[in-house]
Amino acid sequence: MLISCLILNLGCECQTIVISLKNGALLHRSSTQGIYQRAGKVNAKTSWISSSNNALWYNAVSADWLIGPVDYLGTDTGGISSTGATGSCPYNVPNDAWEYGNPDINGWTHADANDISIECLTGNHSFW
Repeated sequence: MLISCLILNLGCECQTIVISLKNGALLHRSSTQGIYQRAGKVNAKTSWISSSNNALWYNAVSADWLIGPVDYLGTDTGGISSTGATGSCPYNVPNDAWEYGNPDINGWTHADANDISIECLTGNHSFW
């Protein structure tokens, strides 16, 4: 008996994401920490918005994920950015592949492995 299985890749469809920050990332970008709910497509990928008016979206220009104020949604401006190892979804980006805007140095600081964590809490199901 031969059984076939088709797995559909539906993209980043996680309903609820939690962003946790530690150390310098928490010190400089604490307002972006929290729970985000799936919103519409931005730059052809899913975006998420928090109740504190922050957003997580894909920046097509740099091929990275950005976190910042919802007013900047869809732009290339944010306070936290993935650094090239983007993965297909922000919660698949390795924890050591993020950087954050650091006003103390007027530039970007590469986050340590556990300083920025993005996890899918609900709604990321495999379909077959």
